[in-house]
Amino acid sequence: MNRRRFLGFIVLAGAAVSVPLLYRKYFSFLSGNPIFHPSVLSHICSEQMLRQIGISYRALFPKENSESQLLALLVHAKAFNTAQSANSPLSAEQLKLEVQKDFSDKKTIIVNGWVLSVTEARQCALLSFH
Repeated sequence: MNRRRFLGFIVLAGAAVSVPLLYRKYFSFLSGNPIFHPSVLSHICSEQMLRQIGISYRALFPKENSESQLLALLVHAKAFNTAQSANSPLSAEQLKLEVQKDFSDKKTIIVNGWVLSVTEARQCALLSFH
């Protein structure tokens, strides 16, 4: 085996090992992070539909058309409404409470025929980036 072939084999073996590990880490981050999945809506809609809702929401609100802006809005709302640090992670229960509060405060929007809380719409928009 010459040096060129050996180096090619090492690169291929490294990719074969690292790509599945990175995919699993990335996929588990998305599937395990409640900020990407509106609690109630994710039981009714497919992930593809959630992404379409998110894309439509981003088109309606171009000022919120970035991941960092959406994350800041979701985290700020949670910190403001629950009197917790903006740096603490969002839990599914906290997000559910935010959605309920949005509906009680009439902070809703119609996107693709769905009446959503602003929090749910922002979660869909965040999901649509991935």
